[in-house]
Amino acid sequence: MTNFAQNLFGVELSQVSAQTLITYFHEQRLETDTLEFKSFPAQANFDPLFSKILKTVCGFLNGSGGLLILGAPVKTVVGEVDYFQGELTPLTVQKSVDWFINKISSGITPMPIGISVKIVTVEESFVYLFEVQESQYKPHQFDHIYYIRLDGQTKPAPHYIVQALMRQITYPDLRATLRLNRFVIHAGDRIAKLAIAIFNFSQLQNEVDYNYVLTLIGGSQFLGWNPNQYGDEIRFDMNGAQLLHRPIARPLHFGIPYTRSCQITIPTNTDELKFMLTFGGRHSPSKICIYTLNLRGIDIMNPQASITIEKDNELFEAKQTIEESLEFFRNNEII
Repeated sequence: MTNFAQNLFGVELSQVSAQTLITYFHEQRLETDTLEFKSFPAQANFDPLFSKILKTVCGFLNGSGGLLILGAPVKTVVGEVDYFQGELTPLTVQKSVDWFINKISSGITPMPIGISVKIVTVEESFVYLFEVQESQYKPHQFDHIYYIRLDGQTKPAPHYIVQALMRQITYPDLRATLRLNRFVIHAGDRIAKLAIAIFNFSQLQNEVDYNYVLTLIGGSQFLGWNPNQYGDEIRFDMNGAQLLHRPIARPLHFGIPYTRSCQITIPTNTDELKFMLTFGGRHSPSKICIYTLNLRGIDIMNPQASITIEKDNELFEAKQTIEESLEFFRNNEII
């Protein structure tokens, strides 16, 4: 779930106040594909305006979600640029959260979910905020028309986009992370205990046959590594510098991560160590995480503070070419 209000204002939607909005619009603000402003001048009629609200919500559902502010300042046009700045235009029309949710649910098909409404009181009037999550059941339509967000505007979707939305392929959203739980020096050896976690952030799609590979770059090895230590479940390669986990058959559900811990030995002449964690599943694409551990002056009470993230759950397809992948291995020591 994307917290659009948090990203925009620095507070949760439930915490947005009149002062939050007044401060925000002290500066010129532009609309985007995930942000729309609607003003309500004194002579405006609520009913036709609400039809525009439904179109925007529909466009957000069919796109990446977004935040709509009803009661924003009046639009100013400079050249070809539209911006919003200055006084709010709160509505004298008072509606409840349930009223909005019922109208949106009955006006848009299929019935949408993931919509939150915040009512902000400005003196004796109201500004309404609509936070809309990207829909897993798109495309949606309002008044028999499909809408999308293009260049910061809500527009009827061209036929080819409607076809693409109908044929969309979704997959479980797997994310992984690595944590350095412990760092000790024992009998002259430096030993670190790592924890790996893989999450599935797709509420309605479980994953199976997921796997991961953890590679140590910089001369380190897994402690007590043995090719048959875990039977067929796990094997080691590259002289103990790489851990490979076979596909895991049990489902990976939303909210229940897979975790595993392991220990590694670190040479005393190593000042920096890299961890490359790659993972994927039967239905999800491969991703990569790369971490760097700075061993200079490491705090053994808080070793995680010495880790920096270089790549964080990036898709191979989107972020790494064949040449980049090969170059990474050429430039890093893997024993």
